[in-house]
Amino acid sequence: MRRVLAAEAQRIVGSASLPSYFFRLFNAFKASNLVLFGGLALGFVVQILDVGWSPQLAWPLGIFLFAVLEHINYYHYQLMYDTSASVRYVLRNRRLRKAALGVDLNRRAGRAAVC
Repeated sequence: MRRVLAAEAQRIVGSASLPSYFFRLFNAFKASNLVLFGGLALGFVVQILDVGWSPQLAWPLGIFLFAVLEHINYYHYQLMYDTSASVRYVLRNRRLRKAALGVDLNRRAGRAAVC
């Protein structure tokens, strides 16, 4: 049983990180996120300039900021550290880890791992 599990783990680790069509798909998601973020930010600015700040904008603005943080978490830097080893990594290296998806997309595109 152990050999079967070890062989399966080796097959998974040795395989490509993502199927080839995922790269186009996630690059399209990344670009569409940026377009949507720009449109929403412009909408917030127009709304605030037109009628001023309203407490009703707090929830939509909070959701927008959460979406931006999720984009950063997926494509640029890992923002959640849920194990003590992850926290030690951040404290020891004094920097955030690169997001795995961003690293895969950059590797596939032939770019350095700068996000």
